Amino acid sequence: QECKVQLRKRQEKINSTLAENAGLKSALAKKEAEFKEITNEKETLEDKYKKLGGDKDKLEAYTKRKLSNDQDKYLMALQECKVQLSKRQEKINATLAENAELKSLLAKEKARNKTISNENDVPKPNYRKMRSEKEMLGSNTVRGLQKKQEKHLGVLQECNVKVIQKRDKR
Repeated sequence: QECKVQLRKRQEKINSTLAENAGLKSALAKKEAEFKEITNEKETLEDKYKKLGGDKDKLEAYTKRKLSNDQDKYLMALQECKVQLSKRQEKINATLAENAELKSLLAKEKARNKTISNENDVPKPNYRKMRSEKEMLGSNTVRGLQKKQEKHLGVLQECNVKVIQKRDKR
């Protein structure tokens, strides 16, 4: 009878151990499922990270190319503005020189007319010559040239402002 009692105790101990093992196996299965889920999530995040790294590199390369192109465009526009300004300045200087020459001719003519009138020998005025000199002086007066120069400087300033605005937008 003692053997039967011991046998029952051992049988109960074995059954309780089996029940514990079954509980541990289900807990292990849950943990393994969680581990697989976390591993899959980790792989997904690693793939996203690699993709973002590639996108970052592409974006940096694009930004550098775009910046370089914009700088080239800015420099070309600036050079064009400088060339236009120098051409306009040359025209203004040439016109001013011509205007000064015409003024000196007019002064000489006035002086000659004054000396002739002093001799009481007043010649008939040469209206044709005076008209051509007046036409030549008409649009090329100093005031007109200054206005033209101010206009050209305004255009250059506008050009520079546009280029700076484009640069600032970047």
